[in-house]
Amino acid sequence: VDAWRLIHPGQRQYTSMNGRGSRVDLVLCSRDLATSILGAEIEEAVVGDHCPISTNISSRIQKYHRTRPFVDARLMEYPAVHSEISRRIREWRINSTHDWDNLMTSLGGWINKEKEKWNIETG
Repeated sequence: VDAWRLIHPGQRQYTSMNGRGSRVDLVLCSRDLATSILGAEIEEAVVGDHCPISTNISSRIQKYHRTRPFVDARLMEYPAVHSEISRRIREWRINSTHDWDNLMTSLGGWINKEKEKWNIETG
């Protein structure tokens, strides 16, 4: 992802003053890091014919970590529970943004609701 273009979509500004004006200097980042870009500016050229690009990045970059919901093993004895968890994981693999923590939160909420519905005691 081009950090400057992310902040300034559709704008025209140049980093090389070679007579034609072009933007050959870039700050490239991953899509994950792009969510932490706060700003990007093309600065005035001080030395040479290229303009530096400054980029501000949030220091609160979320670290990717996998969480696991607590699932009482007795719940997995219910075919409907096992089937639904499997279905949700398959659907997540195919259709989602692959946000593992979001999947775990969703599954945890569904499991708690099912325990109440079926009056399953766990713990």
